[in-house]
Amino acid sequence: MNTKLTTLTNSVSPSNVAHYVKLAYNLVFAPSKLPADIDNIIDSEECYNGECDYSNGSTAITIAQNHYLSEIGDPIEHIFEMKEWIGSHAEAINDADIEVTTNVVFPNLERASFSCIHNKSNLKGLPQSIYDAMAYVIEHIEMTKVEILELFSAATHSLAIDCFYSIDDFDFNVKSALEHDLNK
Repeated sequence: MNTKLTTLTNSVSPSNVAHYVKLAYNLVFAPSKLPADIDNIIDSEECYNGECDYSNGSTAITIAQNHYLSEIGDPIEHIFEMKEWIGSHAEAINDADIEVTTNVVFPNLERASFSCIHNKSNLKGLPQSIYDAMAYVIEHIEMTKVEILELFSAATHSLAIDCFYSIDDFDFNVKSALEHDLNK
């Protein structure tokens, strides 16, 4: 496996990634705050959106195009398939710190890994590795806005079920994490 550690490049600004994060947040949690032109991008007939609560107390965003759902039937199944392309895992470094690694294994794209260190007691937002991984994909693959939102949704599911599930006494809440990041 050919992996590399990278950061945001000049061609993909943090504000570009932040735009999709804000769009995803509003789509699921605050639809009244969506931009006026959102109907041209996503409409309720084309997209399923909502929260997913896991038994470990974690939550994630679910955004999926309905045309995939007619084949698969369950939006979570579609997101789980996409989760294979962008997934995170955590490893405890000591009692206070965890290392979060997000792997990108996207079709037709060089594999990449992005890591960051978090203090468990101060982990309020999304790990930076998610933002870096999303920026990497957006920079190298042409995707529609809805496809980017689906991929971001898959990344939040991976955080909730694959990454933080193994960290004792820590429940990941995507709504709280996104509220924190959007208010910075």
